[in-house]
Amino acid sequence: MSLLGVFAVPGISGDELTDSLTAQEEIVRAWTTAGSADALTPIHARDTDHLAEIALRLQRIPAIAHTLTRTLRSELVNRSG
Repeated sequence: MSLLGVFAVPGISGDELTDSLTAQEEIVRAWTTAGSADALTPIHARDTDHLAEIALRLQRIPAIAHTLTRTLRSELVNRSG
């Protein structure tokens, strides 16, 4: 799994960003963030080529300035049971 940070174009409303993310079938959850990215979403891609395709598709959306991808390697803590 990967985490994708989404950086919105300045002035874009939360509704516009939500609509842009909701239109992507690979995005099933997303959160607004306090920090550099405007939103953070887990991405379940088939492989690295699919992950790159998703990121490039998002970067072509007018409401999105750029993205930042982080691939998760190993889980350090899981208290969810």
